[in-house]
Amino acid sequence: QQQIARSNAAALAAAAALSTAAENKPKLKSDRDKRKSNLESFKEELKR
Repeated sequence: QQQIARSNAAALAAAAALSTAAENKPKLKSDRDKRKSNLESFKEELKR
């Protein structure tokens, strides 16, 4: 019984995360791009 409740809660959390992710997609993309550029500059720093 507890196992079922736990998996239901996990499914609900996943669904909520998906819906908010869909809403925040443009922001998420820009954040990812920012991280990517940070990573690139970090790699450049390592090369020096």
